[in-house]
Amino acid sequence: MRNIAKKVIHDHPKSFISMVLLIILSITTSLLPPLALEQIVNHLTDQKEVSLLFALAYLGLIVLSDLFASAQNISITIFGKKLTHGMRSALVQKLNTITTGYLTNHESGAIASVFINNADIINSLYSEGVVGMIADLFQLIGLLFVVFTRSIGLGFIILIVMPLILVITRHFQKASLASQKQNRAAIAKVNHHIPETLRVLSMIHIFEKEDYMEDKYDQYIEESYRAQNKSKWLDSVYSPIILTIEAVVIGLLMIWAAQGQKMQTFFGINAGSTVALIAYVRQIFTPLESIGMEIQSIQDAMAGMSRIQDFLNEADSKPDICQGEEQDF
Repeated sequence: MRNIAKKVIHDHPKSFISMVLLIILSITTSLLPPLALEQIVNHLTDQKEVSLLFALAYLGLIVLSDLFASAQNISITIFGKKLTHGMRSALVQKLNTITTGYLTNHESGAIASVFINNADIINSLYSEGVVGMIADLFQLIGLLFVVFTRSIGLGFIILIVMPLILVITRHFQKASLASQKQNRAAIAKVNHHIPETLRVLSMIHIFEKEDYMEDKYDQYIEESYRAQNKSKWLDSVYSPIILTIEAVVIGLLMIWAAQGQKMQTFFGINAGSTVALIAYVRQIFTPLESIGMEIQSIQDAMAGMSRIQDFLNEADSKPDICQGEEQDF
C-alpha cells in the first residue's frame, strides 16, 4: 500500500506539491478574519470611525479564507482520485498474476467488492481521512498558538477539555470499527448472492427454493442495514456532544472573565477580544469535530484496506516452465 502511494506521488509531483501549498495557505488565511474583526469591534467600542477600506479588508479576508479552503478540498479530491486510479491499476496487475486457486475458492462477488467498494473507500481514506486530518491538526496548532497569545486562561481551558474530547473520540472510534467491518462483509455477501442466484436459477426452480434464496438475500441486506444504522447513529451523536462542549467552554470564558479585574486580565477580555476569542473557539472545535468524523472515515477505510492488502498478498501463479522453450519432436 505504501509503495503504491509513493509511486503516485512520484508520478504526480505537481499535484502533491500544490495540495500541500494550498493546505498551508488555507490554514494561514483562516487565522486572519477574527483578528481583523477584533480591531473593528475595538474601534466601535472606543467610538472611533471604522473606514470603509478596513471593513472591505475584513470581508476580503473572509472571502480569501473560503477560497483557499475550497481550493484545498479540490486539490485533496484530485490527488485522491489519482491514488484511487493507482490502487485499481495495482489490483488489475495482481489479478493477472494471481493463482487460479484463489479465483475458484473465493466468491465472485467478494472479488468484485475488492475492486469496486473497497477501492472506492481507499479514496475516502486519503481525501476525507489522513490528508484531511493532517490539515485539521495543523490548523488546530495554529489556532491554539493564536488563542494563547490573546488569552492564556482560554488556552488552558481548551487544553483541559481536549483530553476529554480525545477520550470521547476514541470511544466512538472503537464502537464504529466493528460495525464498519460487519458492513463490508455484508456488502460482499450481497454482491455475491445475485450472480450466484442467476447461475443456479434452473436448480432453484427445480427444487422450489425461491423463498429460501429470497430470505437469504433479505438477511444479507438486513445485516448491512444494521451495521450502517449503528455507524450513522454514532456519527449523529458525536457532533452534538462536541457542540455542547463548545458552548460550555464559551460560557466558562464569559463567567470567569466577569469575576474581577485579575480574572479579566488573565483571560484577556475586552469587547474586541471577546468577539475574536469566541470565533477562535468555534474554529478550534470545528477541526476537533472534523478529526472525529475523519477518524470514522479512516475506520471505514481500514476495514476495506485490510481486504485489499489480503488480495495483494496472495501468491502469484508460477510461470509455465515450458513457455518460450522450443520442443523437440
